[in-house]
Amino acid sequence: MNATKTTSAMHAKTTKEKIEITESCGNVFADLEFPPDDAANLLLRSNLMIRLKKVMQDSALTKAQAAKRFSVTQPQITLLLKGKIQEFTIDELVNMLARAGYEIEPNFVPLRRLPLQ
Repeated sequence: MNATKTTSAMHAKTTKEKIEITESCGNVFADLEFPPDDAANLLLRSNLMIRLKKVMQDSALTKAQAAKRFSVTQPQITLLLKGKIQEFTIDELVNMLARAGYEIEPNFVPLRRLPLQ
């Protein structure tokens, strides 16, 4: 019971602190102050990886089936599922989606706010 009181007291203390919220520019990587070119690249790769994971989930593909469908190795599928973005280029991800029957249509939009320079 004493631990509950301590936890409740700690929770009450933290909820009184003010938290500053900054509006996103639309790219989490830019918000984290990555250089603009890196932020754009990371955002595109992450979106491609998310789509590939969704393709796997929607089709209920095993790692072996996904590797065959995307023409990659099972270890690459494991890296994809773990979100290891540094392991994939845009070209590799686009090729994997194309092999899965998807066409990529770029969408170019200005940032809501420029990242800090």
